[in-house]
Amino acid sequence: MKNKEFIYEYWSRTELGKKMIVSNNVSESDLLFLMPNNVKRMHGLPLTRISGKKKRKQKEQRRRFILSFRLFDIIEETIEEIICSKWSNNEFFEQFVDIKNVNIGDKNMWLGVDLANGKDFSAT
Repeated sequence: MKNKEFIYEYWSRTELGKKMIVSNNVSESDLLFLMPNNVKRMHGLPLTRISGKKKRKQKEQRRRFILSFRLFDIIEETIEEIICSKWSNNEFFEQFVDIKNVNIGDKNMWLGVDLANGKDFSAT
């Protein structure tokens, strides 16, 4: 198996990885960089070597840049998709969450019990 094929196979194991590949926001070198060294070692891929504080800091900055800026949109889309498709019809989830959409006129309203007086109250 070629290196490129393995990288894409490794990242396509999860929904987030599939979205990273499809979106083209993350390059092949970034995908290789984010892979753990032990996986790279087992498959003969080049390792991410560091030596010294400056190099470690640069590696951490690159990892943060890839994860924060390039993947944020993908993560946001994935979370919305998961909530809409997998959790919206789940009875367990529905008993704890009340989804409101302000665009269609729903209002944020809190209902509760005043513990001091034992009376119901509502707040917006």
